[in-house]
Amino acid sequence: MQRLTVLLLWAGLMSACSSFHHNKPKKLIQAAEYPCKAKANTLYLDGYINKKMLGCVQTLVQNRSTPIKTISVDSPGGEVDTAIDIADMIAPYKADLLVRKECNSSCADYFIPVSKSVRLEKGAYILIHGTIDSGSIEESRKKYPGAYEKNRQLVKKNLDFLLRHHIHKGWWLWRDPEDSKEYGTSYGKFITGKPYFRNSFPYIHIGSKNGAVMVEEKFIKSCLGETVYIYPFKGTLVQNLYQDKKLMKKAMKQWVQPSGTMRCKKP
Repeated sequence: MQRLTVLLLWAGLMSACSSFHHNKPKKLIQAAEYPCKAKANTLYLDGYINKKMLGCVQTLVQNRSTPIKTISVDSPGGEVDTAIDIADMIAPYKADLLVRKECNSSCADYFIPVSKSVRLEKGAYILIHGTIDSGSIEESRKKYPGAYEKNRQLVKKNLDFLLRHHIHKGWWLWRDPEDSKEYGTSYGKFITGKPYFRNSFPYIHIGSKNGAVMVEEKFIKSCLGETVYIYPFKGTLVQNLYQDKKLMKKAMKQWVQPSGTMRCKKP
């Protein structure tokens, strides 16, 4: 979890995300107790991304004699450095990624860009809120001097991963140090357009209120479409928001906003 307070759990958003599917089937709740499992050529990643999931993936990958063709995820996100390590392990497979319910935060930031393709099941969704970047740590340097060096190392790890896998900075809502004065008022110079609620409430970031951008098809294609095949969205939660005023209002109260006209700028 990311930006300025990345090293803390983003508990508010996690509760907001899960409330969209507060009646998850029992079997999915139980599956989260086991962060990964393999069945045939499919790797299942469930729950919070942490060292337990990392160890599980390491064991499965090391003991496999057949390739992984599909990665099936249902995750609210988790630890940035751990998500990067897992993503680097699954990247060589260039597997198809299936989002069963949710792929948020670190799941979206790191697992999706290293996949061959991405497909969402009906009712599924992707939430992003940006990552810890060089702009946010400069913004927080005076306020949290003790965390600066650790955050700086994490930013370096982020950048190395981004370059290694050719990820558009807009997918991470990235801001460079010269953009830090706009922290809290823009999505950085790598993004054009605005989210659906942009005129209804202020820019969302971890430093203020908990919130996130719910990704729409056109936005993810503008960011990752050249390296990852994006299957057409059909019956996804973000599409349902536009058709259900009550659900849209619920999202707004939880500071979750559809990506609207947001697009990653072309190089």
